[in-house]
Amino acid sequence: MPTPGQILPNPIIGYSTKLEAGDRTLTLEEAEYISGLGPEQFAEIDSLARQVNDAITQQAERTGFTHYDGKVEMAFRKDPSRNNLLLIAAAGTFDEDRLGIEMDGEFVQVSKEVLRQWYKVHQPRLAEECERLKPHITEN
Repeated sequence: MPTPGQILPNPIIGYSTKLEAGDRTLTLEEAEYISGLGPEQFAEIDSLARQVNDAITQQAERTGFTHYDGKVEMAFRKDPSRNNLLLIAAAGTFDEDRLGIEMDGEFVQVSKEVLRQWYKVHQPRLAEECERLKPHITEN
């Protein structure tokens, strides 16, 4: 088992849906089924996600950061004259990815997760209210 903070030798691709009140993890088969894509098109998702991850990891390393987690959101357009797989969310930002940097001999996490954890400790009522409201925000 990996230990917390350990960088894996290869990225692990996971699938989830944003269609419900909360994120729902999908099996590979479920993700392919609900995507409505054929096997060849669906395989493009894995390839693009790995390319995006590699690009972010390389850029992070060039700037002194460690990239250890991220999210890629994609969509397909139905236009046979163009590349149909689209990246539809910002990639490599502190909102979509978890990055870290060593400062004074200590590893510091740099992402919105830092704020989430701070609120859970210092303003737990706000964190609880945000969790309670999440399903309502998703619906609208």
